[in-house]
Amino acid sequence: MANIERQCDNLPYCTWTPWSEWTNCSSDCNGSSKRTRQCLDFSGNAVDKDFCQGPYIETMKCECKKTFEWTDWFINDLNTYEVVEQRNEIVMHKNNILPKHEQRVVSLKYCDNCGGHTYHFKGKDFLM
Repeated sequence: MANIERQCDNLPYCTWTPWSEWTNCSSDCNGSSKRTRQCLDFSGNAVDKDFCQGPYIETMKCECKKTFEWTDWFINDLNTYEVVEQRNEIVMHKNNILPKHEQRVVSLKYCDNCGGHTYHFKGKDFLM
């Protein structure tokens, strides 16, 4: 950053440079990012930010990065006429304390020619 050698006598002659690029987030989860700009006099020399109107810095909150991946669906429970499938979360971040899971109920199709009380689901036969 250039040394301040001159000050603007009249505020309207001082202008801001364009905003810098946003910085990287300060952390993976709930961090912040910032960007800055410089105050310039009419000759293009850097002057104290107080000679320009408005903020010289902007900050924004960063969203948390994805902290998990889902496993493939697997059969968790079999009972008459339905299958409960479940998939689990694989935690990838130390701040994610409670593992999660999702469940869904899917219909079984009765298999007439399989013998007994057999149902068919995802290419597999289940005897109930």
